[in-house]
Amino acid sequence: MTLKEPAPMPKEFSFGSHVAEHMLEVHWNDKDGWAAPEILPIHNFSFSPFSKSLRFGLSSSDGFAAYKSAQGEVLLFRPHYNFKRFINSSRELFFPKFEYKDFIKCLGKLIKANETWIPEFPAGLFIKPLMFTEEASLTPSLPSKAVLTIITFPFKPMHGSGPIKLMLAFDEAKNATGGSGGHYLPANYAYGMRYLQTALNSGYQDVLWMDSEGYVTETNTSNFFMQWANAKGETELVTPSLRGSVLPGVTRDTLIILLSKNKNVNFKTALIPMKELIKAGSEKRVFNYIIIGLRSLHLRNCSGDSACEFDKERI
Repeated sequence: MTLKEPAPMPKEFSFGSHVAEHMLEVHWNDKDGWAAPEILPIHNFSFSPFSKSLRFGLSSSDGFAAYKSAQGEVLLFRPHYNFKRFINSSRELFFPKFEYKDFIKCLGKLIKANETWIPEFPAGLFIKPLMFTEEASLTPSLPSKAVLTIITFPFKPMHGSGPIKLMLAFDEAKNATGGSGGHYLPANYAYGMRYLQTALNSGYQDVLWMDSEGYVTETNTSNFFMQWANAKGETELVTPSLRGSVLPGVTRDTLIILLSKNKNVNFKTALIPMKELIKAGSEKRVFNYIIIGLRSLHLRNCSGDSACEFDKERI
């Protein structure tokens, strides 16, 4: 298919408000394997009401970005990490494997088709792969068909430039230990929407969750780091251990690599009981916390008038 010349990117946009004009689409079935990838004008999909993706939540996703350098080059940040996470999530639902070299080749063509939609840094072009099945059946069974699609859209840092305020979900757990929280599955995000709306209505930007055993995990959209004085009085920078209840973010992984090489920072991954976090906040032992992810990197300083004191509900 001959693609039309891309239209200019809108001057004003918010996260997901405007989708770039072209998308990737690749079909698979268990008899013929993967068909030839296509770059197509953005379009809707048509689903049977019996679709396994609708009925059983069979879909996997991921999210990463392309940025434009000062020299006008298009740059990707550790795409192999996101691809591995995407494929791991897809394989969790018994979707077929897609080769990395083919993925990068397809992605390069898609970004080229949508290149005029890449805004100036620190904004970027969000890349959103999705794998789902068009197969129609009310019988729980492995998918015999699959579709890999990628859409892109311009984005800015999610929470702006100021500090982010969090609401604690201290009485409900979003992900179970050893469950699906370590995979990028759309179904994982559905449960948190009610709490998130409550937080937004109360003047907060996100929710900090715990797992089924009462340990701090992540926010709805990002990983969580905290500088505090632990129960022994030691100042440390800590982030929750994964354990299958925390999404392994690429920005989280990158920061861990850098911190592990810095001998001047007392850093570790650890289990953080939500009750201990609440207690530390009331005793003013939480000094800073960082919400970190592709769309956001926000530090809140908890000293002075902005101390992180809360009543079992909010930081």
